[in-house]
Amino acid sequence: MSLIPWYYRWLAIGLLSTTLVAFGWIKGAGHVQQQWDAMVSADKIVMTKVKAVQTVKTQEINHETNRLIARSDAYWGLRQPSLPSGVPRSSGGADAETSADALDPARRVEGSECSPADGAADAILILQWQRWVVEMKKATNEGWD
Repeated sequence: MSLIPWYYRWLAIGLLSTTLVAFGWIKGAGHVQQQWDAMVSADKIVMTKVKAVQTVKTQEINHETNRLIARSDAYWGLRQPSLPSGVPRSSGGADAETSADALDPARRVEGSECSPADGAADAILILQWQRWVVEMKKATNEGWD
C-alpha cells in the first residue's frame, strides 16, 4: 500500500463511488420508464374502450331520437288543423315560405315555433346522456361531487 500514493487512492475511491451512483441512477431511471410506459398503454386501452362505448351509446341515442321524432311527427301531423282550401301543406323549404306568404301576407314574425318533435328529441337526448354519465361513473368508480 505504501507504493500507491494517497491521492491515487482517493481518486480510485471517488471514481468507484461515481461509477456506482451512475449505475444505480441509470437502472432506476429505466425502471421508472418501464412503469410509465405500462401506465400509458393501460390508459390507451381504457380510452379505446370508452370511445367504443361512447360510439355505441351515441348510435343508440340517435336511433331512439329518430324513432321518437318519426312517431311524434306522425301523431302531430294527424292533429294539425285543416288549412284553408288552396293552401298546400309543406314540411319546409321554399314551400313553407310560399304557404307563409299565403297565410300571412304582411310577413309578420311573431317568434319561432317549436314542434313537439323538437321537444321530444331534446328530452330523449338529455335523458340518454344522463343515463350514460351515471353508467360511466359506476364503471370508473369516480365520485364527481
